[in-house]
Amino acid sequence: MEKSFKPLHQSIQQSCLEWSATCDDSDFLELTAVFIFEAEFAGFRGHFPGRPILPAMVQLASVRFLAETGLEQLVYPVSYSRTKFRGIIQPYEKVIMQVRLKRKDAGWTGTFSIEKGEGERVTSGACTFSNTNRGE
Repeated sequence: MEKSFKPLHQSIQQSCLEWSATCDDSDFLELTAVFIFEAEFAGFRGHFPGRPILPAMVQLASVRFLAETGLEQLVYPVSYSRTKFRGIIQPYEKVIMQVRLKRKDAGWTGTFSIEKGEGERVTSGACTFSNTNRGE
């Protein structure tokens, strides 16, 4: 039986229940989104059998997804720094993500936080995105 896997971006998009953006000017954007990752979400497979948790890589991919959604354009990660993973995200937990971006040169720089429950911060850090893929 052949398994088919949706691209990560599409799977994250389906896990995003709602999102909003606040823009003070064209150089600053604050984004907020609510996610619920179901038990069948591909990111949980094998991480870890019997006690699934959302991998750090998927959390960072979700930050990128929210940035692209709010900016309405593709962005490419340049760096994630000062990233702290303080807790775990399990299937069906409501997750609130905030990304604050400021335009810088040919891209965006900012901070992000991921919380669950009553404001329990799970992940936080800084991010830099480029408008161009430097690998091309």
